[in-house]
Amino acid sequence: MRSEKSVNPTRTVHAKARPLGLDDDPRQEITESITGKCSCSEMGAIHLKAVLMELDKLRPSDTATRRKLKALSISGWRLGTRDPKDVREADDRLKAWLRRVVGMEWPAGLGRAGGDAAAVLEARCRILGRPGPEGMHALSATALNPLIASRGERVRTLQDTQVTA
Repeated sequence: MRSEKSVNPTRTVHAKARPLGLDDDPRQEITESITGKCSCSEMGAIHLKAVLMELDKLRPSDTATRRKLKALSISGWRLGTRDPKDVREADDRLKAWLRRVVGMEWPAGLGRAGGDAAAVLEARCRILGRPGPEGMHALSATALNPLIASRGERVRTLQDTQVTA
């Protein structure tokens, strides 16, 4: 068994980023937003630990809301009332609500799988007054989700600051 001293923190950052779908550019953007440095080789132990803590936060979680929505969906299916048309209608209503509340701009048509995720990331970046990551429209939803989560944390922090000010 390896001792903690023999574990390479840079390798650990890369290993934790991989299952999140973060290749070089998205991972570097996250590390730069946390530490001001793009490369792990430029970071000391404190910075690397901060990046590892952020990557731990970005791991997909089964939140209470997600469990509730899943339970409702399964219940509808078991009761014979869930229909693909109903699911699309619920999705359309949620998107319309987000369009009204935060000015979301959803891609037209079915498009590629990451289209909605890119729209969410774009909206969060707009709220933060920053441009979205270069090439984000070419990324999959899996690759975009950690970036969306990190921007979401910043949006909530910004909103909390504005409420208390």
